[in-house]
Order: sequence, then structure tokens, then C-alpha cells
Amino acid sequence: MADSQPYPYSEYAMKITVVGSVTYIADAPPGTLQATARWRVKKIDETTGVVIKWADGDTNFDNIATDLTTLTYV
Repeated sequence: MADSQPYPYSEYAMKITVVGSVTYIADAPPGTLQATARWRVKKIDETTGVVIKWADGDTNFDNIATDLTTLTYV
């Protein structure tokens, strides 16, 4: 049986920002403008181990993605 979506996140548009050992990943429905509050954003900090935090402390699609580094991560 062929899998029509071989990658689990292929249904989302993504924006990735890397600053040193910190990676920010945002995803949203395709066609979503970066300034529209429909993005889910996480921060992966590998400074001392690996720590993953979410913008606003949740996985809701309610953030903007113009500058991922300025969001509040909990």
C-alpha cells in the first residue's frame, strides 16, 4: 500500500530560523502569511542538552512567524 504523504509534516508550510545552537521551527497551513497569527512555533535549544519549548507554552496555531526569536517560549 503506497503512502500518499511519506513525511509527517508535509501538509504544513514551515519556517526555520537557526541562531547559534537554538533552532526555531514554525508550521502553519499552506499559504499562511508570516504576519498572520496561525503559526505553531517551537524552540529547540541545544546549548546544554536538548530543551524544547513552545511559543506561549502551548501547541496552538495562534502565533505570527515574522521574527520567531521574539516570541515568549514556556
